[in-house]
Order: sequence, then C-alpha cells, then structure tokens
Amino acid sequence: MQITDKNRLSAVKPDLAATLDAEKSGITADELTVGASRKVWWRCPDFPDDHDGWEAVVGNRTGGFRKRYGTGCPGCRLVKTSAQELRLKAELSTVLPIDPGRGAIRTTRVEHVDMVAEADGLRLVLEFDGSYFHGAADSRRKDSAKSQRLHSAGWTVVRIREAPLGLLDAAYDVVVGFLAEPEDAAADALDHLAQLGLVDTAAADRYRAFGAPQGVELAREWIRGGSASRR
Repeated sequence: MQITDKNRLSAVKPDLAATLDAEKSGITADELTVGASRKVWWRCPDFPDDHDGWEAVVGNRTGGFRKRYGTGCPGCRLVKTSAQELRLKAELSTVLPIDPGRGAIRTTRVEHVDMVAEADGLRLVLEFDGSYFHGAADSRRKDSAKSQRLHSAGWTVVRIREAPLGLLDAAYDVVVGFLAEPEDAAADALDHLAQLGLVDTAAADRYRAFGAPQGVELAREWIRGGSASRR
C-alpha cells in the first residue's frame, strides 16, 4: 500500500505514533500505515519509566481507521474493570450523578457493581457487560440472578450489553455496538435511560448533539489510577 498523509501513522494518529520505539523497531511512524500488519515495539504512554516496552502489530495497537482505541500497554491492565468500561463510565458521569468511589452494594450479599448513581430518589445501578466475558450461559445466569437481587433490594438495574450479546431484561437492558466509541455507547445508553424516565430527555439529547467525548480526562485519571494501584 502506498503511504500517504491519509493513511500514514504519524499523520492519522500522532499521539500513538509518538509511542513507537523507532530505534528498536527499525522503522519510523512516517514509514508505517495506521493499519499496517507489521509487528513493532511500543513504549507505555502513561508510565514509560515504569513499564517495559512491548511488541504489537501496528493495526492492533492503533485500532486501524475505524476505532479510536486499540490494544494498550500490557503493564497497564486493570483489575475487575477495563479501560473500555471506565471510558463509558466517565462519559455517563457527565450526565448522571455516578459515585466514582462506590463499587459495592449490599443485598443478601455484597454485590460488586460497575456504576452507582444515587440522588433525589434515583437508585440506579449500571452494569457494563462486555461481550468477551458475559457471553457464556453461566455468565448470563449469574448476571440475571445478580440483577434480581439488586431489584429486590430496591435498585433499578440497567445492563449495558455489548453486541452481539442480547438483552437479559427486555424492559431495562440496552445493547450498544461492539467496541463502540465511548461517546456512542454513552449516547445510546442515555437515550434508553431517558425512555425509562431515569434521565432528563433534554440532557440526553444535549449529550448526543455534542458529538464528541466529554469525559476524556476523567477516564484517563481513572485508568492511570487503576493501573498504578497494581504496581
């Protein structure tokens, strides 16, 4: 493929291009396309002094043209969450009163939950069900039972299910696109919450009309904090 400014890694994704270890890889970002199948070396963008570099295929690391996010630094892996979930949580937090420090609710047991929004009579739990971890029959059974326990304890539970997962609760759950950009998934979730009367419709409409992520810095802070706590 001929390299032009329309597909050159350094032009399309300069932030990621800056993390390429050109010396170790033997090639520069100007010589690579954003979707190249070549395996090269990368530096951690957040903790370059603490994390070793790693090899990854360019197209996997960048997400190619279609996705903003590709694979990340293996030293920044998060525990009991994911960068995808935290980016979605940060976007939803720009509209909903999500408590960033609350990750558990007591029912007949301690339930570990993804997002809690509680204010002015709202008692809402949002669960993000990624397709990789929640597709098995056993996962569906456990997720349904957990939702029922939370419902019985007086909480409204909305599961944000990643395609191709189907709905567990046809009334409350919503499906978002596979590896959807966080602002797209958040917009779909907020529209659904507005239909349920859990979010002001005008607020959901304003969020979608903005057309860009609004919680980037908050997500970055949470991701860095979560990965730093592992060291």
